[in-house]
Amino acid sequence: NGNIEQREKKIGAKVLLDCGATTVYVSRMFVKKHELKTHVYTDRTIKVKLGDNNFGEAVLELATITVRL
Repeated sequence: NGNIEQREKKIGAKVLLDCGATTVYVSRMFVKKHELKTHVYTDRTIKVKLGDNNFGEAVLELATITVRL
């Protein structure tokens, strides 16, 4: 268990820490539920390798957060 923080907002959350990950991913549902502020880069996309070895692609959207464990 930990906290996700954005500015003065603190949200208790269960987190999965992956020491080999190069990026932190947060579900869109979590972002919407907790009204986290994001910035959309419509001119940039991100590719993600999925568990079945296929790739997904989406518009890049970033949220600046702090994760505290």
